[in-house]
Amino acid sequence: MTAPTAAEIQSMAGQVRAALTRLGFAYQTKDGALVEVCFRNLQRAGDRYALLELDPHRLPPRVRISDLESQAVLVHLSAVLGRPVKVLNSVGLTYAVILAPAPKLPPLPTRALLPDRPEGVPYAWPVGVNRAGQAVWQSLERTGHILLTGATGAGKSTALNVGLVSLFDQHGPEELQALLIDPKAVELAGYAGLPHLPLPIATTADVAARGVAWLGAEIERRQALMAGVAKDLAGYNRKAPEPLPRLLVVFDEVVSLVMGWGGVRSEPFRALVAATVKARALGVSLVFAGQSARADVLDLVREQCGLKLALRLDTPYASKAAIGQAGAEDLPHKTPGRLLAVGLTTSHAPEVLQGFWLPEAELDARLARLVNRQPCPLTDHERALVSYAVHELAGAFKVQVLYEALKGSQWHWSWRQLQKLARAWELRGWLTPQADAVTPRQVTPELARLAGLDPAGSGAL
Repeated sequence: MTAPTAAEIQSMAGQVRAALTRLGFAYQTKDGALVEVCFRNLQRAGDRYALLELDPHRLPPRVRISDLESQAVLVHLSAVLGRPVKVLNSVGLTYAVILAPAPKLPPLPTRALLPDRPEGVPYAWPVGVNRAGQAVWQSLERTGHILLTGATGAGKSTALNVGLVSLFDQHGPEELQALLIDPKAVELAGYAGLPHLPLPIATTADVAARGVAWLGAEIERRQALMAGVAKDLAGYNRKAPEPLPRLLVVFDEVVSLVMGWGGVRSEPFRALVAATVKARALGVSLVFAGQSARADVLDLVREQCGLKLALRLDTPYASKAAIGQAGAEDLPHKTPGRLLAVGLTTSHAPEVLQGFWLPEAELDARLARLVNRQPCPLTDHERALVSYAVHELAGAFKVQVLYEALKGSQWHWSWRQLQKLARAWELRGWLTPQADAVTPRQVTPELARLAGLDPAGSGAL
């Protein structure tokens, strides 16, 4: 269809003015003159629209803009012009005359099997398939943080697991480490024992708070390492003799977790928000996932997320809390995995995609392969230390006793090294927290297992 000429748009404006006058949106003065609605700008927008902008300062008396944009008026104008007439969301009032229907987009599939990852896209998060049939992936180096929400049954768990398994398949633990926080102790349980995990999976609010403290310390460490060297992780790793892995931190059911901490004013959440602001340049990517979309929680992290994914949500308010705008409430109920993505382009316009899917058996098989790759994270010296604590001290990790017992042997540690190691292992959940200055930390079953010992004999039941 050819674009409308200026004369044709002028003719449309005249028909609209006359129609509005017949509807009573005009005023006759005492001398018989007729004051009608005026337009201050007439233009075309491509081949599809003619835009008729009313002059709000020259409206006839007692005529309001709200009257001129009512549904009844729009239906009448559409009948007069023989074309649909809509109102643009703008200051004042602009009628948009639709000259041609929108091009019919191809339908999305109802299921999209996860394809092979694209070459040359490091740390690629699989998003889904667009209407052109193209697989859409986003690099964590570009997105930084990710927000992923969806109502029960919408496919949030699948989207999260497909993303994580794909990332762990792409990058070994020397390139990618992950801190997983799973308050339900169900969603991420299959990742236990993964070589990428510097800490055990956090399943309680208290352990999750310690994980946030560990994250804050790690961010400070990375800041110190990068200071004066590079502005981001990629630049640092090009120069550093020992490259740093990218760190992925996943908070499942983040809203419930924050409520468990005491709300948005709680110390762990404030620390998390502070970490979110600093983390991106330091090679730390956070994923906030969950079914609940509370604005008071998500407003504080959403704008730091370069990629926002919303599967079907129950209300427009939940959609706005999740991705900053309504729309996710309109996604189909009977199509799991259908999602609304914001952040795929620089315009941040939302795009509907069909999220990727893997059969449950395939997900389990990939996880099993990943977990079986695990090397022992302990050195020979560390295993000897754990063995002495278990066999000689009934599982008690007494720094002073260990220092004196191993002094002069091939397994010797300095007192300062032992103290530092004890604090680090406590943060990782490998030693029980020290209740007071007298009660020693205890070796946990997890640490005993890593040292090749019988967990039942660790003394931490």
